[in-house]
Amino acid sequence: MTPTFEPNLPFTREEHLDRQARLRAKLQERGQDAMLVFAQESMFWLTGYDTGGYVYYQCLVVPADGRQPILLTRRPDLVQAKQTSIIEDIRIWWDAEDANPAQDLKVILEELGLGGKKIAIELNTHGLTGWNLYRTQQTIGDWCTLEDDVHSIRWLRLIKSPAEIEYTRKAARILDTSLNAVIDAARPGILDSDLKAVYLTSILGQGADMPPNAPLFNSGPRAVYGRGVSDPRRLEAQDQILSNIRSPIVAIT
Repeated sequence: MTPTFEPNLPFTREEHLDRQARLRAKLQERGQDAMLVFAQESMFWLTGYDTGGYVYYQCLVVPADGRQPILLTRRPDLVQAKQTSIIEDIRIWWDAEDANPAQDLKVILEELGLGGKKIAIELNTHGLTGWNLYRTQQTIGDWCTLEDDVHSIRWLRLIKSPAEIEYTRKAARILDTSLNAVIDAARPGILDSDLKAVYLTSILGQGADMPPNAPLFNSGPRAVYGRGVSDPRRLEAQDQILSNIRSPIVAIT
């Protein structure tokens, strides 16, 4: 199917197509005929697709022979997939009590003629829970051979294009501004959560997105914590603050 909406992507269509070509070359080098992409950041890198739908069963099938990727996702993500990516073939699985999207995935693999072939599968990701991996393995069985993708896309992402480098620099400039704003706002008596508000106001006001994880501003004895904690704390005259401030636009490269 041909999308009627031209997506407004942070990177060009040509950049995404080049990334796909690099992945196909790596698959061919390893003698693999396709890859099952389950990580949201990998789908974003390959196609621009931007969603939180990875928490459900969602897979991008990338054939190694140059045919277009096929996305399998839920109906609520259909419009977003069309409007935030260059994916032209989107298949839907219907979320019912007895639904098994792994069966819908196998239909796609059969359509692509991948029976008996070697297929890489992205395993180290929150987009593929143990339950979903179990359903995939049980459904596919020995119909084809599933092989660990050995972080293929993660390794490819280490080599940055000029556009990615510039985007990272943009993120750094946003972070520098937000850090200065937080330092200026820090004073005894305010809540450490107030600093979080200053940070978010700064990055959002500069065009960045809401961070995928809540920003961390732990103060005093809690500054040694590596994770967020409930209940804000007031800063003292002499205090310490641990922050993990970051701009989410860094993650897309």
